[in-house]
Amino acid sequence: MKKNLIILGLLLFVNPQFFGQTEKEEPKGKVTGEFFGDYYYKIQADTGSMLQGPGQYQQTDEKGNGFEIRRFNLGYEYTFNSTFSARLMLEGNDGFTIPAKDTRGVYIKYAYLQWSNIFEGSNLIFGAQSTPSFAIFTERIWSYRMVEKTILDYHKHAGSNDVGISLSGKIIGDVSYYLMAGNGKSASIENNHYKRFYGSVHGSLLDKKFLFQVYGDYERQSDEKYNYILKGFLGYQHDRYTVGFEPYNLVAMDEITNTRQMVLGITLFARGSFIDGKLNGFYRIDLYDDDLNSDSGYKETFMVFGVDYTPFKNISIIPNIWINGYNPEGTLIERKGDVVGRITFRYKI
Repeated sequence: MKKNLIILGLLLFVNPQFFGQTEKEEPKGKVTGEFFGDYYYKIQADTGSMLQGPGQYQQTDEKGNGFEIRRFNLGYEYTFNSTFSARLMLEGNDGFTIPAKDTRGVYIKYAYLQWSNIFEGSNLIFGAQSTPSFAIFTERIWSYRMVEKTILDYHKHAGSNDVGISLSGKIIGDVSYYLMAGNGKSASIENNHYKRFYGSVHGSLLDKKFLFQVYGDYERQSDEKYNYILKGFLGYQHDRYTVGFEPYNLVAMDEITNTRQMVLGITLFARGSFIDGKLNGFYRIDLYDDDLNSDSGYKETFMVFGVDYTPFKNISIIPNIWINGYNPEGTLIERKGDVVGRITFRYKI
């Protein structure tokens, strides 16, 4: 009897169906990639120490111009079977350079293993992966990352990727959840024992016309300092147009000094189709205050608008105007707004 049980156990162990794989399943993979860049010209800018900020052109002089590669990536997605899959992606962008050689660098953006249906309707991912902050939902609805980052990304308050573990899946209908614990360093190496915790509920309602997201994250920087973000999103999509509204609040707390920084950001955007598959247009405005509890600093108003010409599937040529205005608080002096004209080129494979 004991011998029979051992044989049965060995048969189960070597049986592919025991692991959720059938003999008919064949591994498969595909190469992915994306590129976008611009020719830009700084039409208007301030001078000297007024040239500051995290935005693409906030530190560029007036009349500054050039050809820029802002992103390129190359990846491979591999499906072992219906249960396990993996993804690897290398990326270079304008924010990742090698100063000693004055050139662009490449980093690991994605390197993860996914266990699908670890329990019914939910997937487990371990490794360098997307976070639920914007990359999995609102960035896709905005649809013009090649023109500009979403507001959380633009102000560097959340990253599109992190190294950690996540669980995501369906709640009901087209409504999903996404929970994640990560290093909080995006692609950088972890250098402390604190972790960032993310959570999102997002999806669509009423025949997929109404879109929404409720998102939050929390991270300690030390025993006395912590940050948290609360963000919402509401959108409406039609066959020919989509509109979106995305507000967020970041709170940075210092328990030693008992001070609280409160950041407020709001995005409104619209995009639509003029000629199906050939010509689209978009407009976006962001309102931003880096501390509601302070009367120093500049309140910012950002705008970008343009048209998207698609001569062939997955290829875009996008003339656009990029504007950032500044409203001084307190005794600060006036700052001229930044105005940039661009032609953006993009392809995806």
